[in-house]
Amino acid sequence: MRWQNLMGSAMGMAFDEENKEGAISRIVFDSWYPGYVTQVNDAHNVISILTETALYRYATPHFYTVRDFPESYQDFTIAAFYPNPWKGGWWRISDAVEYCLTASKAVLATAARYKEKLLLDRYRMGRDAIKKFKKEPPFGWIVPEEQTDPSAAQSMLGILAEQAIEIYRAKTSFVQDGVTYPAGTFIIPTSQAFGYFAKNMLEVQKYPDLRKYPELWQGLIRMEKFKGAPFRSYDIAGWTLPLQMNVKAVRANSPLSVEMERVKKIEALPGKVSGNGGYGYLLDARQNLSYKAVNQILKKGGVIYRNTKSFANFPAGMFILQNSKVVKNMVNDLAKKLHLQIKNIKKKPTVPLVQVKKPRIGLYKSWVANIDEGWTRWLFEQYEFDFKNIHDAEIKAGNLNQRFDVIIIPSQWKKAIINGHKLGTMPPEYVGGMGYDGVENLKIFVENGGTIVGTNSSCDFLIDSFQLPVSNLLKDVKGDRFVCTGSILRLEFDPENPIAYGMEKMQPAVFNRSPVFKLHPSFKDKQVSKIVAKYPRRKLLMSGFIHGEKMLQGNVAVADVPLKKGHCILLGFAVKNRAQAHGTFKMLFNSVYFSTTKSK
Repeated sequence: MRWQNLMGSAMGMAFDEENKEGAISRIVFDSWYPGYVTQVNDAHNVISILTETALYRYATPHFYTVRDFPESYQDFTIAAFYPNPWKGGWWRISDAVEYCLTASKAVLATAARYKEKLLLDRYRMGRDAIKKFKKEPPFGWIVPEEQTDPSAAQSMLGILAEQAIEIYRAKTSFVQDGVTYPAGTFIIPTSQAFGYFAKNMLEVQKYPDLRKYPELWQGLIRMEKFKGAPFRSYDIAGWTLPLQMNVKAVRANSPLSVEMERVKKIEALPGKVSGNGGYGYLLDARQNLSYKAVNQILKKGGVIYRNTKSFANFPAGMFILQNSKVVKNMVNDLAKKLHLQIKNIKKKPTVPLVQVKKPRIGLYKSWVANIDEGWTRWLFEQYEFDFKNIHDAEIKAGNLNQRFDVIIIPSQWKKAIINGHKLGTMPPEYVGGMGYDGVENLKIFVENGGTIVGTNSSCDFLIDSFQLPVSNLLKDVKGDRFVCTGSILRLEFDPENPIAYGMEKMQPAVFNRSPVFKLHPSFKDKQVSKIVAKYPRRKLLMSGFIHGEKMLQGNVAVADVPLKKGHCILLGFAVKNRAQAHGTFKMLFNSVYFSTTKSK
């Protein structure tokens, strides 16, 4: 932190020397979330500092007057962290570039001045991490080979390896904290140069209630107790990777005493097709790569079913591949390339089956830039779901049932979806949202048998626009009653509901400014909403911070709401969370398949 303060002061001095007004520090951002390039470097013993330079609507020039400033800045009061207030005027992209160049040159000049000291301190930080974690916990994490979804564990270990974390495998069986682990178990010691990064990624986060610690954020003459609502973190408060990815990773609370060897490359267990068959093959829906295999088979014309009830120790929702020339020619190659354990089935299961048909997927893309649309698109590409982006003009044109079985509305606020960019702020073709005509066409799409999927904040858009018999209990709730800015909570799923196939009964889920639902009765018996997932009546927080968790306990997180012939699926939590939440990807995937496999 001392080095960061030095770099920041050097940047501020450079701005003043070049008469570049308006530089402010110690505002907006915090250093809690490690997901930025800066914080990733911090945990790799590299000094970093996060800066942002203002723009007005991307590259649009804008003339600012004092009236555009927040009230507390309108009198140009000089402060310790804002010593040279900006007076307003024109601001262009060239100004932002010049400010960035000044900041970068200041950092380079400071680094050059203290070159030897910086390099020596980086060595010292790595040395001190090794020394510290040889003496005190956590001594590391243990990741067993046997996982519900081996691909998620492989992804997690791969991410750590890419970030230069040393990963080992046990050469023999061993006992750690009273538990016996077999040879081949993965071990991540914290006594390594970047041990703090491994610790940051794998441990449970406990975000502090800053009302209790005024010394962490106040800069006054004396510390003052704050009695208002809890302070929100700038970004995610809890990100524990094993919880997000539903990977079993056990903290080592005593020194590691096991013979182990460094892993040079993270490789999954080899896949294979096992058993003697006749009717077909079984793919495990608890494993994300099974969905990729299913998509490849559907594209080739293979026939796939899902069991609606458990059978032979397999839970509901497994993928059953009916034997055919197409399937037989693909299974061995799929098992090998995707590291899947595919089982032969001798006889057709006696439980009810529903056929999975290739869905026609529309992914809504607003002209208002939306990060969740990008993550959804990337996820569909990785798991080989065929989809088409659908823009406002296409929704306004209607006839959506002729093109799509399911439409995904990524997490986005209602105002941005309906109104889009204001006239005059963008070229004409990018102005305006889908409007109320587009909303009506989406409603017609659902009423005629289509499925629409809302994720996180877009659930409010669907509830309000379609007048669904659902309330968001957190809508307009103030911070003194509830705060939860990106944390991992316990969630209870119904594994026999098609949308939750492959999920465990109780599993971690990422809550990130999410809604929570109350379902209301309908006048029509056939129009009964179904609870897919809810918050249990127990302690919910697993990692991060929550204030007012009673508002969630016992209430609904995911619902299937019928609307005439179609369905609205409300995924009321961050099922993707920047493509990190491998443990809940299948909630999105199942919602897509639901559009063509639901009972008619």
